[in-house]
Amino acid sequence: MEEIIIDIGSGNIKAYSINTVKEIKNIYLKNIMFKKNFSKEIGIAEEDKKELINAIKEIKNRNIGIPIHAYATSVFRMLSKEKLEELQIEIIQATEIKINVISQQEEEKYMSRAVGNICEIDEPYLVCCVGGSSTEMIVMQNGKIIEQLTEEFATGDMLKKFPQIAEDKPNINIEDMYKYIKENFKKLPKTKCRYAIFTGFHLMYNTVAENKMNKNTFFERKDIPYYLTVEQFNKNNEEAINKRSLNSLKEKYPENPSFMNGTRGANTIVGYILEKVGAEIYFPTNLNMINGIVEQLQEEELIKKLWDYMKSNQKIEKSDCIIGLGCEDLNIAKIAVDLYFKEYGDKIIFSGGLGKVTRNIWNEPEANKFAEYAIENGVPKEKIYIENKSTNTGDNFRFTKELIKQERLNVKTCIVVCKPYVEKRVEATLKKIIPECKGIVTSQNIEFEQYCNQYENEIGNRNEVIEDLVGSVERMKVFAERGWQIQMDIPNTVWQAYEDLVKMGYDKYYTKKT
Repeated sequence: MEEIIIDIGSGNIKAYSINTVKEIKNIYLKNIMFKKNFSKEIGIAEEDKKELINAIKEIKNRNIGIPIHAYATSVFRMLSKEKLEELQIEIIQATEIKINVISQQEEEKYMSRAVGNICEIDEPYLVCCVGGSSTEMIVMQNGKIIEQLTEEFATGDMLKKFPQIAEDKPNINIEDMYKYIKENFKKLPKTKCRYAIFTGFHLMYNTVAENKMNKNTFFERKDIPYYLTVEQFNKNNEEAINKRSLNSLKEKYPENPSFMNGTRGANTIVGYILEKVGAEIYFPTNLNMINGIVEQLQEEELIKKLWDYMKSNQKIEKSDCIIGLGCEDLNIAKIAVDLYFKEYGDKIIFSGGLGKVTRNIWNEPEANKFAEYAIENGVPKEKIYIENKSTNTGDNFRFTKELIKQERLNVKTCIVVCKPYVEKRVEATLKKIIPECKGIVTSQNIEFEQYCNQYENEIGNRNEVIEDLVGSVERMKVFAERGWQIQMDIPNTVWQAYEDLVKMGYDKYYTKKT
């Protein structure tokens, strides 16, 4: 189903159509410098508010019957709660569309997602957006954010200080502009970056201005087709300020000629940032927050394919014992205890030492931790057996098999409790190492997003869940090839989703790295 997303920044309004295959097309652009007339007492100026409402109406009238979502950033975050509610109500009454204000953290997350992991660059690179009221700077490496800053200084500030830059041919000294930026632009990344990717409408501007751009030979991305050296960029900016007619650019961009008013100020800030981070290569793009939102939707679809595949969905039956596989997720112990009291098994084996995650958060083995919980919640101590040396799934079952033999336990059937997204790998490992035991694999009945929220509240970052899920899918193939578990079919769509997520940077547990 097609959707329309409206992106309201501090200097413009953009609208995009998103089709069923998540392709993005810019369908509207209007320049309104909200920050220029903004004040904390009044909020968004009345004239700007009218222009905003009219713009939303125009977008709506052009796209009748298509769902529309509106997001605001930057200066809109500076509104008081009362002023924001007043604005939202007024816009809803006029357009029937609610504006959702995106937090700074969310905007930075979407911006980094828009660019994503550029595998060909194995050193830090800068992702930057010079907006109307603020400048976002993110330093990335191998798909991970290593620095992120926001400077409350941007295009609107330059237009306020130097209104003549919006004239056709201004009489202004570029050194004065640099001096003003240096006095007010205080936050800069500590990491030096040879490569700098600028989001927004940089590619559009350079195309309209007919600036010579070089074909991108550093990496292959359809949405980042060109680059300029910093020397080329600086020369172009000096010509734009001292020689080039702004009116001629406006004529070449009839869709929204006033957008060009802020380009001289924005590009001078860009030049300052490029110098300070030690950049040599400047990549102009039209990428923005919306690309990041769509990228997240695509990522969620890929993750769901892996999540659903890794679930075994087996029916629980009464068994000789319950085996709880140790990890950082205490819910496994809770489920094992619940199954015990529901008489699905008359004894519990907890298996696990200190693994890749728990060795950093606990001082005692996973099995001991789980056993303590079980005893505290009423399971008799003599009904609990502990194996606390294993550090991986294979050893969980090898050492559990030894324990069963040593304790002379009669175990021909078992229920194995594990994390939701490793069910299939646990099943394949159990059948390889203890084939004589009929096993049923189960876990917490929960969807991916809920599990991530729970994990963040109780344990750590949701990215750890995604990393572990991706690594588990790879091990389904690699470990079967090594003879450590039985072979199980992996559909092509699942393997493609796995490969796409690795390209996105989820390769922490990628076996080829270890």
